[in-house]
Amino acid sequence: MAAAIVQTAPPPVPRRTGGPVTVHYESGHRQTIGMVTARRLRCDQGGVVAVDTDAGTGYSLYAGPSCHPALVLCSERGRIEFDIPVRAGSIRIEDSASHSAARIRHGCV
Repeated sequence: MAAAIVQTAPPPVPRRTGGPVTVHYESGHRQTIGMVTARRLRCDQGGVVAVDTDAGTGYSLYAGPSCHPALVLCSERGRIEFDIPVRAGSIRIEDSASHSAARIRHGCV
């Protein structure tokens, strides 16, 4: 009886799909963040009036300079525009695979 050893490839590592995200400020300034990360936003350009990204990229805006869950203003996927500028201090960009739909707070508080 002959036996064959079959090697199987390891499962593929999920591709990181978050970013780039462009944050638009009321001054007209734009800040582009190109990777899955947490980042402080510019505080000298006024409030955030829009966030521009693809539909698969999730992000959360936070009231302070740190991305603490108690400071979350909103969580979305894709492009959003605000009627009133939002005073956000930081943003966390997430991979579409890890962005939880249960955590999304549509709109801002």
